[in-house]
Amino acid sequence: FSGAKLKRANLQQADLSNTNLGKTDLRRALLRNANLTGAYLGAADLEESDLRGANLSRCTLSDANLKGANLSGADLTGADVSDVQLATARTNWATIYPNGRRGLR
Repeated sequence: FSGAKLKRANLQQADLSNTNLGKTDLRRALLRNANLTGAYLGAADLEESDLRGANLSRCTLSDANLKGANLSGADLTGADVSDVQLATARTNWATIYPNGRRGLR
């Protein structure tokens, strides 16, 4: 799926573990409760996508656009993502950060 155009795609509850989604256009995509464990999302565009409850553990999100992405309740344990990127996304008390801690930043 590297470089694919999946804008507004409904991938709710999909198993995309260990998938290469680098440079993929996932703007406004529905990825609620999706399994993205170990997926590569480097430089992917996830602007305003719905990732509520998604499993993003050990996921690579370097250079991904997370502006307005909803990461409420998402599991980011061990994910490669910067604090700057996370500051542009929406999170809540149930979000698990890369360090394994839950809660608001």
